Amino acid sequence: MKQLKELGQNFLTDRSVAAAIASAAEIKPGERVWEIGPGRGILTDELLSFGPRLTVFELDRRLIPYLDERYGDRLSLIHGDILRQDWQAMTSVAADSQPEPDSLKLVSNLPYQITSPLLDLLQRYHDRFKCIVLMLQKEVAQRLQ
Repeated sequence: MKQLKELGQNFLTDRSVAAAIASAAEIKPGERVWEIGPGRGILTDELLSFGPRLTVFELDRRLIPYLDERYGDRLSLIHGDILRQDWQAMTSVAADSQPEPDSLKLVSNLPYQITSPLLDLLQRYHDRFKCIVLMLQKEVAQRLQ
């Protein structure tokens, strides 16, 4: 499947890089984890190996059937733009659950196009996350220094 430049897609292909990203989050079984832009699922596979309650956000409609068939009920698949989600509701802990308020982790190989607006959202909601591990384009990381 061809990457779409208008979505800023950069599919991760190196499993060792995916493993390093997933390991950096120190995921425990049952923890809530978000992945933005799972693409073909290389990072998703690594995340699932830790046993989290994984939610993935995929904007590219071409990938939805593939991800649904590949992962089924092993994760929650949301077809939509992460920037347009209700972050207030989605990052809250349900009243009937036991996890601490900061038990949500975000792990992602970020699509280039959403980096700046996503970082703005993460700044606003940073207290809702226990850990955030992002792979960014080199030029973006250099601008952040």
